[in-house]
Amino acid sequence: MSFRVIRWSEATLPAELATLLVEADAAGVEWLSSFTPEWHRRPFLEIGEGLFLAFVGAVPVAMAVISKDGLVDDPDAGRLRYIFVREMARRQGMAEELVRAALAESDKRWRRVTLHTDNPVAASLYVRYGFRASIESARVTHVRHSPASRQ
Repeated sequence: MSFRVIRWSEATLPAELATLLVEADAAGVEWLSSFTPEWHRRPFLEIGEGLFLAFVGAVPVAMAVISKDGLVDDPDAGRLRYIFVREMARRQGMAEELVRAALAESDKRWRRVTLHTDNPVAASLYVRYGFRASIESARVTHVRHSPASRQ
């Protein structure tokens, strides 16, 4: 399946994203209820932030977000979240490409990026991108320091 990943650059979400969000809801994805209201309060359009979408044709089939980490009072901390790939698009490398794109953007601003996952397959993907397991809080399972801050 051929796909392309883009950083969404408009304050209005694409109408086609609804199908992806409906599938996430049906799958019981916990974060779903907070994504849209949070986007409408403050779209993730600043440097170091972004909504990344994987498209097959004109249809978004996967998403990931990098944004300020609202769980901590640290201006240098970002958070990787809202990652979902529709069932029909899984095992195509989309999650990996979304994470790669989000982290490339995050390195422009954040010295540290956190995330939470209880999925061991996802955790192994994050480890490949420099995340390390963390027990700092129940809402943070992995932490990555930007390449610039590792010196």
